[in-house]
Amino acid sequence: MDDHKKFVDIVNAIIKGYKQHHDRFLDERRTEWAKQVEKWFRRDPVGSDFKSSDPDAQERLQLLKRIVAENEKYCRRDMQIPTLEFEKQMKRIEKLVNLRKKKGLTEPHCAILSEKANLLMLKGKYRDAQTELNRAISLEKDRGEPPIVIKRDNVRYLGDYVRCLYMQGEFDAAIAKSNEARRLASNIPINEEEDVVKKYIAAPNLQFIPAAVHAYFAACDALIHHGRWNTDDQLRREFTGLWNDAVTKHNVPQVWRTPMKIAVLSDNLWVSRTKSYVHDIAEKLYVDMAENFIWKIGRMVQTKWGGFNIDYDLVKTPAVAAAFLVLFMLTLDPLNLPDLSSPKTTKTIETVLNGAGIQADGEKIKASVVQYFPSNLDLETTAEEFIRHEIQSGGVETTRTPILQFASSGSEGSVYNL
Repeated sequence: MDDHKKFVDIVNAIIKGYKQHHDRFLDERRTEWAKQVEKWFRRDPVGSDFKSSDPDAQERLQLLKRIVAENEKYCRRDMQIPTLEFEKQMKRIEKLVNLRKKKGLTEPHCAILSEKANLLMLKGKYRDAQTELNRAISLEKDRGEPPIVIKRDNVRYLGDYVRCLYMQGEFDAAIAKSNEARRLASNIPINEEEDVVKKYIAAPNLQFIPAAVHAYFAACDALIHHGRWNTDDQLRREFTGLWNDAVTKHNVPQVWRTPMKIAVLSDNLWVSRTKSYVHDIAEKLYVDMAENFIWKIGRMVQTKWGGFNIDYDLVKTPAVAAAFLVLFMLTLDPLNLPDLSSPKTTKTIETVLNGAGIQADGEKIKASVVQYFPSNLDLETTAEEFIRHEIQSGGVETTRTPILQFASSGSEGSVYNL
């Protein structure tokens, strides 16, 4: 029993340690992203009636910049905007609407409506968010931009609408809405899109991706979060087809914008249901950004625990054995355990753990593992089945962060005649 408790304590310490590092990493990336949005946000108003010297138009644009940049800070799916910040953002939106009214601009503006919808989603008010998105989409006939710009905005709004639907359990409706987004995106000439759109969007020099990438993301997102994912083979086959098309045609996930990557990395359903598909995201945003060699090993362990499938056979280092051992303890995947009797294994275990800021005796870990795992354990048992057994028996503590929300980036929206 003592050895059992030692093992559980060590596993929980490792999970806690890597969860803290993972949280910090995501926080750093989302903060850096918000700063980029501020840096690259358009300086001058866009529209036939506005001049760069117009102080009122400048004030409105700067206020929208503040609203968008603040909203962008919450692109993680495992966090929620604090109530005070939510209220401040709503007041900024109200102020922006009033500033427009003072200039006789009484008609709604799609950028303002979409940012309000974003905020409502960040508070779990999905039905109210749908109302704002419907209003934004309905403005199509009254806007003055080229059709490409309008269609692109609406594809993004439909993507947000998809999330509103599946977060309310309306899974089939979410798929239908994502198909609508894909049909609309297919009508946008990809060879003309970037040049036209950059004349109108909020941050023209920031990362650009085609509307089709947004549409594919929304479609995959709807399937990933469908309530029948575990029991419906057709859903999973549909996802595989969509994903392969997106990879072939648009080079995803590499081309995804930073907030998309952060959203997926912080979304437990993406992580757990698409282990082999989020490999590139994990490498790009986690492993490759490690400060040194030891942290690279530590981050590879973390990405595997989180569900990202990295090919460790390609990593030719002395710490691989320890990484596999820690991975086995964390994920209970059907991996081959290293030779537990080897002094080298003890040393490399300690190296990996120390690199993660966890002090643990390698010999005690080995003893705990030997005592804990039954001799007749079938390593071919699936990870899902085994960990379910351990959770039910109280053998391993685990927590799941609730999936929250992520709306498309406001820095991509048109600010024409704001």
